[in-house]
Amino acid sequence: MKLYRLNGKRLAVACSVVVLIVACIGGYVVTKHKIVEQNNTKYEELVKNPEKIASDNSIKVKPEDEVYDEMHKMANTKIITKDGEIWGKEDITPSLCNKLIVEVTKSNYYDKQVLLNMLNRWVKGDFHDAVAEHNYLWDALKGTVGEAIKLK
Repeated sequence: MKLYRLNGKRLAVACSVVVLIVACIGGYVVTKHKIVEQNNTKYEELVKNPEKIASDNSIKVKPEDEVYDEMHKMANTKIITKDGEIWGKEDITPSLCNKLIVEVTKSNYYDKQVLLNMLNRWVKGDFHDAVAEHNYLWDALKGTVGEAIKLK
């Protein structure tokens, strides 16, 4: 096995490249964190002032089935199913609930109030009705496996 030795110039270049890569990754992580933090704060403020939601053109409303899917994955974290099947999980966090509350509030979904009631309970940590809420979303998604039967 042949070992390669780095002379002074090559070592300096290699170290510089490593430092540059670490700095870029660190900058990306910090920037991404700041953007997420700003968005979370924005959604919290909008939830506190719902009258501002209608006039905020930066809010993008997803198709209803995408919101159902996201909320269904959230509900999956709180239930046990009849057949043991669960398709996807997403942690229920206040920031995600607030984001969805803003989107649903801005939407024209026919069951907007039902979804808002769920999200407003979840943001407060109230999951007492998660089985029925899961099954509502599961039905809307035309689920065939994974019907909820009880809370975890």
